Amino acid sequence: EPDLPDGLDRGVSLSELGDGLYLNNHQAFGQSKPENPGVGLECATNDSTHAFFMEKNGTELTFYQAGSISGRVTDEEDNPIPGTTVDACWFDEEGYCGQWWTNDNGEYLIANLTPGDYRVRAYNEDNWTEQFFDHTWNYNEATPVGVTSGVTTMDIDFTLIRSGSISGNVSAEA
Repeated sequence: EPDLPDGLDRGVSLSELGDGLYLNNHQAFGQSKPENPGVGLECATNDSTHAFFMEKNGTELTFYQAGSISGRVTDEEDNPIPGTTVDACWFDEEGYCGQWWTNDNGEYLIANLTPGDYRVRAYNEDNWTEQFFDHTWNYNEATPVGVTSGVTTMDIDFTLIRSGSISGNVSAEA
């Protein structure tokens, strides 16, 4: 808006945007200060649970809420594995991936995902096996995880197995 005080013009003309998918976060503002009527400055929040996507195709605009995937990563004895990377990538095509890390309880939440099917993988470089959902190590045998607009797909859990290593010397006989 041209009437906003200097530094507050955060808008962009849709004609400046190329076709594509854009992630938008909902921003809520508190009451305006007297010197800036109509512009709330003292309370601004950026809440990713209210994220939405805008898809632009020519003059057509489509808006929808982001979805998310959550779950837990444990070992075979149900102990949490903190610091494990969990990623979700589009299932049938290359492109967007969301990613997060497990907390101390082994829980994760991958937010801001577009609706569709995802291939979800958990891996930890501290001697744990990589795993795709639903309990497979084979990329092609992964079960698609559906994400719905505005919904968290829950209980996408993983049980990782501690991997081993082999060491020794290799020599050639003369």
